[in-house]
Amino acid sequence: MALRELRLGANKLTTLPESLGNLTALTKLDVHENQLTALPEGLGNLTALTQLSTCTATN
Repeated sequence: MALRELRLGANKLTTLPESLGNLTALTKLDVHENQLTALPEGLGNLTALTQLSTCTATN
């Protein structure tokens, strides 16, 4: 069984690991409302990814 959805929203993350790109069955990745300034290049390996949420909260 492979991980298909990963929800990491609103966790004050500043970086994501490059190894995230190894989750090739991932279809949904939610990293909204974190403190990310860049995404790892490994995300390019997520060929099954159909939904990426990177929205940030605004005041």
